[in-house]
Amino acid sequence: MSSSQKTCAIIVIGHVDHGKTSLVRAMTGMETDRLAEEKRRGLSISLGFAHKAYASGIADFIDAPGHEDFIRNMVAGSSGANAALLVVSGVDGVERQTREHLQIAHMLSIQRGVVAITKSDLSDSYDREIVREEVLDLLSGTPLEGAPTVFCSAMTGDGIEQLEQEIDRLVHNAQCPPPLPGVYLPVDRAFTAPGLGTVVTGTLLGGDLTADTEIVIEPSGEVAAVRGLHVHGEGQDEAQIGGRTAINLRGIDLEQVTRGDVVCAPNAFHRGQFIDIQLAISSSASRPLRHMEMIRVLIGTYSGMAELRLLDRREIPPGAEAFAQIRFENDLVSHAGQKLVIRLPSPSETIGGGRVIDPSAPKSKSGDARRLKVLSAAVQQDILGIAKALFAHSETTSLQEIARLTLKTREEILAELAPQFDQIGSDELVEKDLVADCSQEYISELSSFHAAAPVKTGMQRADLETTLARSFPAKVINHCEALLVEAGQIKRRDSMVWVATHDPLSTLSDADLQRLLELEAKIRAGGVSPPDLKELESSSEDRSLLAALVETGRVVRQRNDALDRDFLFHKIALEAAVQEIARAFPFPTLFKTGDARSVLNTSRKFIVPILEYLDREGVTFRDGDQRRIRRD
Repeated sequence: MSSSQKTCAIIVIGHVDHGKTSLVRAMTGMETDRLAEEKRRGLSISLGFAHKAYASGIADFIDAPGHEDFIRNMVAGSSGANAALLVVSGVDGVERQTREHLQIAHMLSIQRGVVAITKSDLSDSYDREIVREEVLDLLSGTPLEGAPTVFCSAMTGDGIEQLEQEIDRLVHNAQCPPPLPGVYLPVDRAFTAPGLGTVVTGTLLGGDLTADTEIVIEPSGEVAAVRGLHVHGEGQDEAQIGGRTAINLRGIDLEQVTRGDVVCAPNAFHRGQFIDIQLAISSSASRPLRHMEMIRVLIGTYSGMAELRLLDRREIPPGAEAFAQIRFENDLVSHAGQKLVIRLPSPSETIGGGRVIDPSAPKSKSGDARRLKVLSAAVQQDILGIAKALFAHSETTSLQEIARLTLKTREEILAELAPQFDQIGSDELVEKDLVADCSQEYISELSSFHAAAPVKTGMQRADLETTLARSFPAKVINHCEALLVEAGQIKRRDSMVWVATHDPLSTLSDADLQRLLELEAKIRAGGVSPPDLKELESSSEDRSLLAALVETGRVVRQRNDALDRDFLFHKIALEAAVQEIARAFPFPTLFKTGDARSVLNTSRKFIVPILEYLDREGVTFRDGDQRRIRRD
């Protein structure tokens, strides 16, 4: 049997003792009751599995226990099923678990199916019509309304051929499960097999799986490799999405994996203690659900108690919907769009269902209007709405968070949001309107500074950022600065920034400009042994002009800490010094301070600040008390 055939997972549901197991056996020849207690009591306790190849593909039958005590097993079996075979006894008709199983199938979005009215050999035509009417009434208003109904008997074989024709149509019309970020298999069984080690089984979702693939077991995070795959009892190199799959795990002990865990692709899904959901209470529920009530949650193959937090009300009545947050005792792995069932623990009752909106939600308080906007947009799969709602929460919007809420790829999200959002770094987005406002304010503040201090080349970036931080987040300010530099509107050097068109020298009078050129000429003439500052600063005006030379980058101010003195070197002199040192000590030649002093023919008071400047600029690198020139 080839694993490349189309596969349809069919959950077999119905009341206890209505003939589900016998019917599956009649169609497939396989016994789904495998436990000794099941055979002794004559009823299914655990999930049973069988399969049969049809012209259209393979039907994977998942035989769910019909007894109320085993609803958890029924829900676990429905995880991943995309069709249902509803079994109703032609003798007993529709009973309590018939209704509850159908209700759960509806909550889990099983939209297609076939109805088998069994034990036809034990009922007459009058009884059949009564049961048929009961079934039609039961299915009215549900996704299975209008589903084919077949009278049959597992004992005599009556109607089995017709039933199998309908099953073949189910397989033919089966659609692949919705795409997920990667392989996703909720574990419904875990056991050891002789010579194989740990084996887990479940319905494969999310994507095809091949042998030797690395997977992770969530929520523990244990990493393992796929040692082998079995599909329908046969070893395969590949298992296809939607089919029953057994995975032989390498590097995992049986104690490290259990039913309710998820085998999935690494880094593709999110674990969380808080899960935001859209909750719907059944119109037939016995009472409302209340804020902070303890409930039993059945999701995938997991079943456990959790605290229910209603986000916009104190209780939710039968027939109503609401946003809610579920708080588990420990982390759980799920995904956006995954369906779940809610049950009351005592007395036991299936009271509602829902779907996951955020599988790793932040802890929310009731009445949080901003969070409700996020959830409303996520329900509609409105990527732009989600981004805007998240942006209202914080300085930026996280790409990862949008992907978690939508199951969209980063590329799909960026393509949709590009007209209204800029990307900052690898994961964050910011609204273009905010970027435009910040950029405008950035230029305005800088222009005001130039107007107040025209001789200064630029403003200290730290001072400008402090001013802008009153209105804009630091990440947005940095992003705007980078855009303005790229666009040629501003320039920056070290800790200074200025408007690109600003020329501090153009504001000088003719006399001041002449004096500035004289000071520059003296510094340049001094080369690597420039004149003392006292010789240059004859007035406060000279100090301002020297500061302008430094700020424009024509002159470099460098300190000799040992002498507690500053020196001014012309940039051309320093560039010449680099060339001379590079010629004298080509890479990787090491040289000492005295060696460089001799080459440049200057004194120690100048060579120390010169070399420290070259170290800071990355021209030279220190190695103890020696240096070497950079390779290039």
